Amino acid sequence: MNKKKRQRFSIILAMICLLSFSYANVANAVIYAPLYLQVGLFFGDTAKQSYTISSPFGLNMTININNQEIDFASSDKTLVVAKDNGEYSYHIVRDDNYTSYKEAYDMAVALSAAGASTFPVYSASGFWQVWLGSYASSDSAMNAIASVVARYPGSYSTITYPSSARILVRDKDTSRILFACDNPSAPVIAKTINTSNTSYMYIDNKPYRGNLEFTIFKSSELCVLNNLLLEYYVYGVVALEIGSNSPMESLKAQAVVARTYALCQNKHQEYGFDVCSTTC
Repeated sequence: MNKKKRQRFSIILAMICLLSFSYANVANAVIYAPLYLQVGLFFGDTAKQSYTISSPFGLNMTININNQEIDFASSDKTLVVAKDNGEYSYHIVRDDNYTSYKEAYDMAVALSAAGASTFPVYSASGFWQVWLGSYASSDSAMNAIASVVARYPGSYSTITYPSSARILVRDKDTSRILFACDNPSAPVIAKTINTSNTSYMYIDNKPYRGNLEFTIFKSSELCVLNNLLLEYYVYGVVALEIGSNSPMESLKAQAVVARTYALCQNKHQEYGFDVCSTTC
């Protein structure tokens, strides 16, 4: 379909949509459009082991627990979000369970000040924990427990094994682990510190507006969703589909089509997002 035909088709489809909306209004029906849209970026065959994220506006990392977001790291550096199932994925667990992130964080800071390599973890049980070190095998982790007990107060009797359902966030330059989520029900979210309407962030060197949500699907897929304002999505799609230099009426019509299409999609309900970033 050439450009002129696409424009005519878009205008016709937009008129149909507008007439449908008008009919709904006449029938005293109120149509509410969600302010935000979830776009699937990486899922299924495109899901990766790890992702690199950065932003010139700074990154604020949070975890969503029962629809309550908890901040756990702010950084102006490049971060890596990855599954904890590669090399050095064995860790020593401090036996205490904490009911809040702050308690676990404060203990991790205290142990780090004494020389330990520690990080707070949201565990599968729903409690917060402090884990130490990254070891290449279970034997090396178990053998290190004795020296950990001798150097740092507390009880350390167990280790963790590699897991495709665990998310790590680490500093790309230093490889220092900032945080881990061992609970697939709690997605990790990346936001910009500066939340102006011009802010954006990069994932694997590609820019995106809005937030990035990292979640484990089917116990092993590290999926990435882009949560953004619906209008931001429309701006990007219209420019790609018919070009930003198209006639104004065509741009308006295509915007209506893109908006309606996004709101009517349900083919990705299994993954919990509205549309994907491709032509699937």
